Amino acid sequence: NQYTTPAVTADVTLEVTFNEVNYKLKIESAENGISTLFCKYKDTPTFQFTASNGWDLNSVLFNNRDVTSELVNGVYNVPEMTADATLNISYVKNSLNNEEVERNNINVYSTENGFTVKGLPIGEEAQLYDINGKLIDSSTSYGKQLELRAERGSIYIVKTKYKSYKLYKN
Repeated sequence: NQYTTPAVTADVTLEVTFNEVNYKLKIESAENGISTLFCKYKDTPTFQFTASNGWDLNSVLFNNRDVTSELVNGVYNVPEMTADATLNISYVKNSLNNEEVERNNINVYSTENGFTVKGLPIGEEAQLYDINGKLIDSSTSYGKQLELRAERGSIYIVKTKYKSYKLYKN
């Protein structure tokens, strides 16, 4: 993107035309797959997340950084777009025993090799199912978190004693 003019010996006009740069914001959700929003340079798109009946918002990740706490009334403002990015949304199924769910404070996050389950009480099991209900992996908690292995590009259900999570593995 460089141009060198010949020797200038009089007043001249140099005209330059710039092309608009567009970036892709890939939006991943277990509810609806992947959507792509085309953004202009330095756009700051705003999203409002509304869970389907029987579900609650679990987490919102922007470029694999948890931004759930930055939502205001379910609304998230994406930072200025200066490169392609990914927004990942996951939801959790409501439980009949809301008191237990709040007490356990369980969260599930996408990782490089699958999913991490945090806040699961010691001795409690988490199971990973594919979208057809086939058991893929299970593990029992021996501490603060456990790992469940999953392939990329699919929707999964992670079940614990009090919560079920519907997640997309990118």
